[in-house]
Amino acid sequence: MTKTSYLEVYTDEISPRLKAIDLQLKSGEDIDTDTAADLLDLTADELRVLGVVRSVTPEEFLTLMRRGPSGICGLYRRELERRSPVTYTADDIAYIYGLDHELVNAAFDKLNASAVTEYMLAEIFAEIWISN
Repeated sequence: MTKTSYLEVYTDEISPRLKAIDLQLKSGEDIDTDTAADLLDLTADELRVLGVVRSVTPEEFLTLMRRGPSGICGLYRRELERRSPVTYTADDIAYIYGLDHELVNAAFDKLNASAVTEYMLAEIFAEIWISN
């Protein structure tokens, strides 16, 4: 079993997906089902269950993100539940990113932080080691 920092997971998997979603939404164009499925890491069947037949508007896409069963949808939903905080506590980060509380608390302790802004997330994630 190997360990990797959560920063690698965030940098390689989560951040690129969030950036692609952001770019797509900023285009203002309707999103076809293949693109929506790819961006949200959903299957065509999951999209059909969520009521998507052909394409979705950017507004409908955000609703899909709140309702979808994928990891990226869950992350978005949990971020909204925490009301997109300006500063994140260890509990916020553990909950939003689905990380072990003890690992996140240890990262905060190591950096001597009680709360961080989004600009410090990389530093926190670099201190969190997970098994793959």
